[in-house]
Formats: sequence, structure tokens, C-alpha cells
Amino acid sequence: MPSTIGWLDTTVEQQRIAREMVSLFMVSESRDELGIGQIRDVMSNWMFPGTSVLQARARYFVLVPWCHLVAEQRARRRGRDLAQQVREVQLEMIETMRRDHGDAEGLIGKQSGRALKGLPRDLFWTGLMTFDIRRSEGDLPRRRGPVEGEVTEMANRQPTAWDPDLPAVPEGFPNDVPGGLDMSAEEAQWLYERMRTDREDTYLAHLLALDPALIDVAGAPWEVATNTPFASVRHAQQFSLVMEGASLLYNLLVAERYEDHSDLNRLDGVDLGARYRDKIADWSIRLTSTAPPGSWDLDEFISEVNSRNHRISHRTWAFVVDWVTLLQHEGPEAVADSPEARRLITARESRKGAKSRLTDNSKTLETWSGDSGSGALTYRWPVIKRLLLDINQGRGTQEVANVDA
Repeated sequence: MPSTIGWLDTTVEQQRIAREMVSLFMVSESRDELGIGQIRDVMSNWMFPGTSVLQARARYFVLVPWCHLVAEQRARRRGRDLAQQVREVQLEMIETMRRDHGDAEGLIGKQSGRALKGLPRDLFWTGLMTFDIRRSEGDLPRRRGPVEGEVTEMANRQPTAWDPDLPAVPEGFPNDVPGGLDMSAEEAQWLYERMRTDREDTYLAHLLALDPALIDVAGAPWEVATNTPFASVRHAQQFSLVMEGASLLYNLLVAERYEDHSDLNRLDGVDLGARYRDKIADWSIRLTSTAPPGSWDLDEFISEVNSRNHRISHRTWAFVVDWVTLLQHEGPEAVADSPEARRLITARESRKGAKSRLTDNSKTLETWSGDSGSGALTYRWPVIKRLLLDINQGRGTQEVANVDA
């Protein structure tokens, strides 16, 4: 019987987190073999508040509010449950998009249609609240009839919890979605302002104001410009570089055990151990030349992360501190053969119990693809680039770009 993940009686935010976790399992570079995902997510949110790996296209920041506004009108007019109407309007929009814009990159529900579980509202709600597009968590009251003698504009105005400057819902929506997932100039300018207003000190707001050409060629957040004034970006780069070595060593140890099992031959023809030793050697040079561990204010980093998420376990922090301390004392070039480095990774892996790959159990090793989470942490960067591209193209500041979605 196949395994499944489900949730009952959970908040929208809890559902978003669960879906993001499932999505991360689909991306090899994002697999959290060492259990540092909570720290990674804090850094992602610090740099790019209101975003997630599930936000494929920026126009959903407009489409979801439109779905709500149409649903509110239907609920008042027909006296029906608002939540059900919100769901139904989203499903109608999905069917329209599949019919008229089926080739659009990042289209939610392209395959599942009305059977889709994670609707656009679930994926974008946190961002809608963060950017003050949605001004209230609660459901809206039904429109009351005018009190006798109270025939005023205020009495007849439709109550709404949405930004009053939200672009108007187009006629025929959701049975017609003009433009598909491409933003109009008005929509892009509005979202640009919502993401920047009162958030000018975030890296996301900073990127929106830059030349799009700088973003297009960057493979990571810190590659947009050197000597960034943003502490979030400096810490994110250092954490990514430092922990990349731990991930590479983890894969080297798995590779050695895999090669020791003669019954495992699915990955024959590749010298896995040599490949990861070469990667560790390359990482060592990059770390030493770019940001050696001794130059990193680790205490400041821990303080910043804990101030944003105090629930990160002591064991996780102990592992990070021990790894950084080892790099400072032994040097990154010694990692591949360091007994202490190997002990640290093995001890960290032991938290998985019977599911650990660093055992003599060939059943856990046979599921290894040859690469499990060895890529550098880039903190949602491909998604962020896509969102920025959508906004810049809508505003007319960028016509063509190559983005890894």
C-alpha cells in the first residue's frame, strides 16, 4: 500500500508548510538529509518574506484575491457558505486556465484539474497577508440591508478585507482569465508596490528595485551583487557554503557503503567515492577563498535565527556548531578523511534509526540515487527569480530572461 501524507483540522499556514515539505522531497538538491531545514527556511523567510517554494507565478497574488471577491459576491447574493464559494470559484478558474492557457509555465492544477488538493489560496495565503493584500484573517460579514433613513454610500458599500488598490476583477472572471499567468502593467506595478511598501529593508524589496539583468545571470541570491549590505544574505551564503561540505561528506560516506555491497549494482560504472572526493576538494577551495569559517560571526547567526524561530532543537544547533568548529580547527581540505568529521555525520544520521543509510543494511542503500541533497542551499532562488521575472515583465522593465523554474 503506498504511503500518503494527510492533515486534518489544520490551519492554512500548517497546510502550506506540509505541502512545502512534500514539494522539497521532489527536488534532490533540497533534500534535508542532515536535518537543517528549519534553519534554511528561516533564512529564506528573512531574505524573501511572504514567499515559498510553491509559489510558481506572481499573478496568483492577483488571481486569488479576485477569486475571493467573486466568492464574496456569490455568498451574499445566494446566501451560501463563503468557504465553499471560495473553493468553487478557484476550481472554475483552474478549469478556465487549463482550457485557455494550458501551456502556461507554473499553472496550478494543470494535471489534476478539479481533483486538485492544494488550491492556489492555500499556497499564497501567507504572502497575501505578509504584503497586506489581505487585511484580515476572519471571514467577511454578510452585507446588511440599509437601515431606514440611512441611504448613504457607506451603508451600501460592500465590505472587503482586501487592499483597496487591488486591480479590478475583469468582467467574466473566473470563466475568462485574460492574459493567463502574464501580469498586466497595472497588476505588476501594484504588486511591486505591495511587496516594497514598509518592507524596503528586505532583500526581496531590494531585488525588485535592481536592474533585472543582474538577477537573470545570478545562480544564488548572493551572486546578484557583491559586498551586499544585507546581513541576511551574508549569513545565508556562509551557512550554505559551510553546510555544503557536510552534505558532500554525507554522500561520500553513503557512496563508500554502497560500493562495499556487491549485491548493489544499479549504479555500477560510476566511481562514486572518487566523484565526491573531487567535489569536496572543489568545495574546500571555494570555501577557503570566499568565506572561511573563521570569518563568520556564528554567534550572531544563531541569535538572528533563534529570534525568528526559537523551536530549533539544541541537537541541531550542536551539530552546526561542532561542524563549524571542526572546519576551523582541521580545515575544510581535511574533511574527506577526517575521523572526527565522519563521526559527526554518522552521529547526525543515526537520528533516523533503522532508516539510516550509514549502516550495513542494503535495503536502505538500494534506494539511494547516487546524490541525496548534495547541492548548495539557494533558499528558493529559482522561485524568487520567476516571481521577479513576472513582475519585471509586467512593468516593462524586462522582456526576455532565462530562468530555471
